[in-house]
Amino acid sequence: MKRYTIFVTCFLFLLLSSLPAAKAFDVEKYFKGKTIRFVTGSRPGGGTDILLRYFASNWGKFFPGNPRFVVSNMPPHVSALNWVWHKKGDGLTVFMHSTGVLREQALAQAEFKTSQFKYVGDVGDRSTVLTGYNLPYKDIRDAMGKNEPKLRYLDMIPSPADMHPQALQLMLLADWLDLPAEFGVIAERGTSTFLLEMERGNMNVVMGGAGRWFGWPKLRPGWLSEGKLKPLLDMTYFGRKMLPNAEFKDVEKVPHVYTLLNKDQKELWTALIEAPQAMNKPLVLPPGTSNDILNAYRKALEDAMNNEQFRSGIKRVTGIPPTWVPGDELAKEAVESERLWAKYREQEKDLRGAMYDKYIRKLSPQVSRPR
Repeated sequence: MKRYTIFVTCFLFLLLSSLPAAKAFDVEKYFKGKTIRFVTGSRPGGGTDILLRYFASNWGKFFPGNPRFVVSNMPPHVSALNWVWHKKGDGLTVFMHSTGVLREQALAQAEFKTSQFKYVGDVGDRSTVLTGYNLPYKDIRDAMGKNEPKLRYLDMIPSPADMHPQALQLMLLADWLDLPAEFGVIAERGTSTFLLEMERGNMNVVMGGAGRWFGWPKLRPGWLSEGKLKPLLDMTYFGRKMLPNAEFKDVEKVPHVYTLLNKDQKELWTALIEAPQAMNKPLVLPPGTSNDILNAYRKALEDAMNNEQFRSGIKRVTGIPPTWVPGDELAKEAVESERLWAKYREQEKDLRGAMYDKYIRKLSPQVSRPR
């Protein structure tokens, strides 16, 4: 029996050693000569598009094989994310969003689950600011309890379920802080669209993350320094303070939203507003992407963000401080944000309906809200 066991063991050893060894993933061979489609839901000309095009022109050299990138703008964001969600995880499609991916999952058209995307990393600072255009208010506190002048905001608001999260965000602030706000509906959104509507006089408040805040001095030089555009409210996530940009330095004088909300409002704000949007410019891959490809992307981003020339280029073309969050940390953030948001998801449906009735249908509120 002992001799038989030794014989079988030797036979199996010889058999296994004769099998071809599993080939290691050759990153350079895989990406060499390939073209990667870089997708965004943002329109051309805005802060996200500018950063994405900088990446498309300069990121390839940090990949083994030096693949080329082509850019596809596919607004609106939720449609672009749906498209990427259904793509093969072959590493030839990558998406850059303008904020947290969970923001779009709140919309009825969303076909994806935020936590199941593969996260490469998040690029840039996370300052988030509400700005006013040609308004007399020094900051948002001056507008509280007033009737005029109105804060006019336009966004994609076709229904309560499909209302853009930033529209809900401003409606909640208007309701809670007693602001003289008016809302209108447009078919598409983005920095370039908002700029056009502001210059036409149809819109005088706009909110945005780091891409928009740090991009203002480049998109419209002098607007902030001359006082035509003013930061009304610091909405940087989880109590963090906004950073100064090239034309506005007195950020300490801008009130933070946390200082104006009561305990119940702050809890809802954290779950429904901050958790879905608490990213800057996340890079994601389709859910079926292998770890080999994901790790190649993460290494390429790490090498690029540790390269002084690449980092200074980000600051030069966008004005955004070239900070970043690695993909493994970002994936954990995505899971936790989704958990927090899900806890209040049913209450969000009621709030969306109430805000839509008050500001679009102009009906009396039908649900109770924390005040």
